[in-house]
Amino acid sequence: MKRINQNGELIFGLSAGSIILGPSIALMQYLYPEDNQFNDSNLDGLNLTDIHVYPHFKEMLTRDPTIKDKINKYENETGINITRLNNDQALAVNNDTQTFLD
Repeated sequence: MKRINQNGELIFGLSAGSIILGPSIALMQYLYPEDNQFNDSNLDGLNLTDIHVYPHFKEMLTRDPTIKDKINKYENETGINITRLNNDQALAVNNDTQTFLD
């Protein structure tokens, strides 16, 4: 993946793919430890971007109204900023430039 990125090819991450492109999937472990069925301890992402993404944010609020508070608590405990994206949004990253697409 890093070689593809270094060659200037476009890389898309949708849903969980947007999470794994970042530095870590630790937020998912924090929010949904029951999904770690293989007890993975390495929560590193591909580190192709330094952005931590939580996709489907607005949609998840309808399933779990406390998700906003849980993510805020994670941010306060870790000092990591989480970029919340709704289904009608995207984030384009090109080197150090980030552009929100609505």
